[in-house]
Amino acid sequence: MPAVGSVSFSVLGPLMGGFGSQAFLGCVYEEGNITRPVVMVFLPDELVDNKDLFRRVVAETDVAAQIDHVNVIGVRGLIKLDEGYARLVEFADAESLRSVYTRATELGIRLPINVAVAVVAGACMGAHYAHELGITETGQPMVHGGIRPETLLVGFGGVSKVTGYGAATLAEALNRQRGNPSNTRDSYTATEQHYGGHQAATVQSD
Repeated sequence: MPAVGSVSFSVLGPLMGGFGSQAFLGCVYEEGNITRPVVMVFLPDELVDNKDLFRRVVAETDVAAQIDHVNVIGVRGLIKLDEGYARLVEFADAESLRSVYTRATELGIRLPINVAVAVVAGACMGAHYAHELGITETGQPMVHGGIRPETLLVGFGGVSKVTGYGAATLAEALNRQRGNPSNTRDSYTATEQHYGGHQAATVQSD
């Protein structure tokens, strides 16, 4: 159980993220016997060994950690454990919109309009908050660049949350590790990003 300052961490086990997933369920133990569940996304060795990429991950994580909004999965920071470097993010009692939609399709159920509107409205509020925060902090909006059913979680309490902020470099590295570098180019990718890549992502494409 590695400790950083007065906080200790433990890795409990892998989450269901498909082949090659680096996401694990973990616990944070704080003073006062406070225990919090977290998701630990481990960085591939190739990324940690590349100083330029690693610096990018640290910088992206630091910026994303400033987002504090109910409709955004919180980023807690980057820590080094016995198992390697891990990016700590909020554990949400939720399923991806992709999972919800797939299950509804299997059951022959259409998502009610009011539910769909609520999910999209929550995503918009979270994305807007990140845009405005970025402008306040750096003069540039904090753009996600990959909001899609896989990165939009639907909470069992009815709140939708955008996940993946500040994880662009890590996502690219994991995609290369899985031999799937272009999986973000799908029907949910804005046209300009098909040609210009993640750098072409804007407030409008979000």
